[in-house]
Amino acid sequence: MNISKAVRARELNTLAVEVFPPEPGDLAWTWVDWNPMPPDKNMGIFREVYLASSGPVTVRYPQVVTHFDLPSLEKAHLTVNAEAHNATDTDVSGTVDVRLAGMRLTQE
Repeated sequence: MNISKAVRARELNTLAVEVFPPEPGDLAWTWVDWNPMPPDKNMGIFREVYLASSGPVTVRYPQVVTHFDLPSLEKAHLTVNAEAHNATDTDVSGTVDVRLAGMRLTQE
């Protein structure tokens, strides 16, 4: 769920989560038949939850993919990937600037 319009920057924010137990037949983290199910059915959030603040554009999932010349392995060809996410309702333009191992790559 995207709550970005409800979050207040530089203010205290509170996130309330309502959790429902799984119904019979739901795909869920459950127990084996020889181990009794706990009364609360292990409901609730069991991993960390983060709220992050950013500007109108964020860069997500950066990665560098490496392909080597075979069989010598003397050269590596690098492909830099990332996803730019615009959190506004209008078009945004900008420049991505990557610095890697002494090299600099830029793209509008």
